[in-house]
Amino acid sequence: MGGQRAVTVATAAVAAFRLADRAWAGELPGRLRGPYLFGRLPRHPGTFIALVADARAGRPPLPGVPEALSPQDFERPAKRPRWVRASRIHLLRCAAPSVRGELVSLLDPRGVQHLLADPRTEPEVRARAFAVHGRVAALALAAVEDQPAATVAELLDLDDPDVNALLYRYAPLDPRRRARILAGEDRDGRLGAVRPSDDLLAALRRPGRDERLRALTGLTSGNPDVLRAMLSSPVLRTEAGRLRLLLALWERHGPDEVRALLDERHFPGRKHAMHPLPAGIRGFTRTLLEEPDGLDRLRARWAEETAPTRVIARIRVRKRAIGDLVDEGVALPWPELFAAHTADPLPHDRVVELLERPDCPREFLLLGLRFGPMREGRPAAWLRNALDQGRITPRDVRTRCRPAGRTVRILAGAVAPTPDREHRMRMFRDWANEKPEAVDPWRLRRDARGDFVRERLGDSIDAWVVAMQLFPRFPGTLLELLDTAAAVAGVGSPEAAPGRG
Repeated sequence: MGGQRAVTVATAAVAAFRLADRAWAGELPGRLRGPYLFGRLPRHPGTFIALVADARAGRPPLPGVPEALSPQDFERPAKRPRWVRASRIHLLRCAAPSVRGELVSLLDPRGVQHLLADPRTEPEVRARAFAVHGRVAALALAAVEDQPAATVAELLDLDDPDVNALLYRYAPLDPRRRARILAGEDRDGRLGAVRPSDDLLAALRRPGRDERLRALTGLTSGNPDVLRAMLSSPVLRTEAGRLRLLLALWERHGPDEVRALLDERHFPGRKHAMHPLPAGIRGFTRTLLEEPDGLDRLRARWAEETAPTRVIARIRVRKRAIGDLVDEGVALPWPELFAAHTADPLPHDRVVELLERPDCPREFLLLGLRFGPMREGRPAAWLRNALDQGRITPRDVRTRCRPAGRTVRILAGAVAPTPDREHRMRMFRDWANEKPEAVDPWRLRRDARGDFVRERLGDSIDAWVVAMQLFPRFPGTLLELLDTAAAVAGVGSPEAAPGRG
């Protein structure tokens, strides 16, 4: 109902505008006809004839019309205009180009925001809005959540702290641009040239996960205000992250700023009076401040904390260690992790977390095929993603995954977590013969189908009977099962079998 009313208001407004533009020709200057209708039409309580009569009589402003909004009174984040505001924007878009400039000047901050947030707004109208409303237009546009990268770049180049704070909170920024804001980098690349606003620092003190990941892009900024705000919330969780913060501050501002941070007693928003940096780090860093090679020794201490042996040890003992280390800029030592897991398996939940990472190497994914590719009877999320992205193939599954029943459930998409013997045999038969109801839609590539099973066992009834009997409890891979069934039935030789693998 509300949507229909909004459409009716907008349509009536446009129709009246066009009618008035013809009826008033010669009676009112063109520069006044559009602004008068634009400002009065959506709120006029009477008919269109009464509106024209008011215009001719030069009557004063209508009672009850609200005053203009303050320069900061725009929505955060921006929302689609409704009711009267929607009709005004629609009316502006239908006006003649010679009138639009005057109409843009009548918009309040929220109207400017609605106009600039609309991707259909012409470049000339946008330029006019910025020329007339200046900084208010930039602030209003920065609170729009969905906008192209080119617009974000233009707003960043204004080097306005308040605009940057709104972009940081609402705009779809990549890590590089987010780090630029936190480092105070201006359009010429000078660090610290744009001081962070109070709103930006307040956003850094919020402990939510999304805010934490955003804030960590400023870990290497070396900006004292930003780093203090980060320490006011539980953002840093690892020794490596805390050392990197101190290292960035020292590299950019010298030992005096580090000493001031260690002596700081007030961290707004922090619940406890204790210093957020552990006593051990503070004491160690204080001793380095008096040494001529203190900065080099701090770098060495950070390198020691991010060494593969230390990272692997932390992953073994802490559940959230992988995410915390990566979030705080520590690269996972994949070759060493592979060797460590091969020698002494990591805890199950840590291995799954490693397998789910988008940068997990192929050799570790192949190791995961023997470890735990199923979850609640379905292929695990990491396996489905790796197959869809081509990082591992169905051939990898059937040559490395054990037992054979698990391989078929992965390739066929069976959902029963612990099927009985009869169900397993029926599942193998249906999948090998490509019955549609036995194949999950997510895995329909040809190399995942049962063609190679039919090619391997051929038309030998004995080979199929042996395979069906062995399948439910066969401990080896699917190819080992097929080779065994073929050998028992005397179907060719495993080495010469077509389609092997």
